Amino acid sequence: MLEPSLDRQRGILVVEISGPLSVADIERISALLDPYLADAGRLRGMLVDARRHPGWSDIEAILSHERFLRDHAPLIDRIALVTDSDLVAVLTRFATLGRCPALRRFPWSEYHAARAWLEEG
Repeated sequence: MLEPSLDRQRGILVVEISGPLSVADIERISALLDPYLADAGRLRGMLVDARRHPGWSDIEAILSHERFLRDHAPLIDRIALVTDSDLVAVLTRFATLGRCPALRRFPWSEYHAARAWLEEG
């Protein structure tokens, strides 16, 4: 389960993850982000708030997530991953390898520093 919100003025997408990701969750992010990208061309930053590793609901969700990263990461300038989970950090780094100019992990206690890093870029 996730809750995306897009700050169109700053070009920053915030995704709060609170449970296992589903295909519908990934589709919800795409539905919010794709029209913005069609107009703006790029996203300044994406903040992923995943305090713990929530996992995925099934294999289709994992594949959908990978496709989302493959298609969207090249259009995102910075990704701030806010989590205390080493597994999330490793998986996300692997998934975006070579596709995203800047990915940085922040401990959950540094949420505001992650947001500031996205806004300064």
